[in-house]
Amino acid sequence: MLSRRKFLGVLARALWAASAGRASGGRDPELRVDDLVAENCALLPRATQQGYRADAAISVAGLPIFSRKGVGSAFLILSEASHNERTISTLHLAGGSRPERTHGLEYFGSIKEAIVEQSSYLAEAAYFSFVTTRPEESLEDARRRILSNSRPPEAFVAVEAAHSAGRVRNRRASVVVPHRRPVTLNDLILQVRIKFLEANAVAREVDLIGNTVAPTFLYAVLCAARSPQRRFECPYIHNTRSYRLDCEKTLERDAASLGELARLIQAPERVMRLNCRVRDLENGRASTFRIWLPEQSDVPLRIDFHPRPYLRVSLGLDPAVEVPVQMEEGQ
Repeated sequence: MLSRRKFLGVLARALWAASAGRASGGRDPELRVDDLVAENCALLPRATQQGYRADAAISVAGLPIFSRKGVGSAFLILSEASHNERTISTLHLAGGSRPERTHGLEYFGSIKEAIVEQSSYLAEAAYFSFVTTRPEESLEDARRRILSNSRPPEAFVAVEAAHSAGRVRNRRASVVVPHRRPVTLNDLILQVRIKFLEANAVAREVDLIGNTVAPTFLYAVLCAARSPQRRFECPYIHNTRSYRLDCEKTLERDAASLGELARLIQAPERVMRLNCRVRDLENGRASTFRIWLPEQSDVPLRIDFHPRPYLRVSLGLDPAVEVPVQMEEGQ
């Protein structure tokens, strides 16, 4: 006989398969991140979720030359539960641009992680992520793209990975999703998943020194936010590459750095700011981002990052932005 937990796990997989089957002609889009959620879904409560408005600013030589509000939206979903010293956490961060607000430029990304901890130690992790791959690395590339007024099919690089003791298993593929407007971010995530499973993904395995489990990116950021230390560093692996996250935490006694957002959401007087740097340990390149959090909370009020060298994107908490219902954990 099936236990209640195993039965719910089987049911969750069936629901995922049925949901994807309607869009893919019956193909089951099962990934290891789905397995981890299904195996532990009896533990997961209803998710904490937030929507964000995306604002953008373009700079040349460090000087801002253009900014626009509401160029896109994003969402964050966080679930966590424990039982018998076993903790399961899921984190899903995704967002995208609104082409009608960006002169046709499109940028989408999504990363969903599932993390299992046993007695406070990382026991297993998995994720599925993708990001737009159009090569608009410079401001001139973007300008030419706008002037051409062309709109090729959306191309993405997608990665699936499973982290276990002493090993990382990774699959990577480039996928193309034809334009079908209107399309929601929820629809796009499902389409990329399906295209990834249909693609001839390149598989790679990496053996780690010792019997440890390599942290993932969102898990490393979550650990930094929860750390009682002012400075925090954590090595992690993404797409089989080694990185190090360095964070410095400061307590701001007013919410002035949140700008207009502080008034819109009635921000608390004291907010925690994480100044973070990610360094690629293989080529030495680094990127930075900042996160503002209320004290004693894991849900950011604002996230600033640079998807391109010339482009800064600010994700500000916005209750008016709806989180895709089908992306909620436990549904």
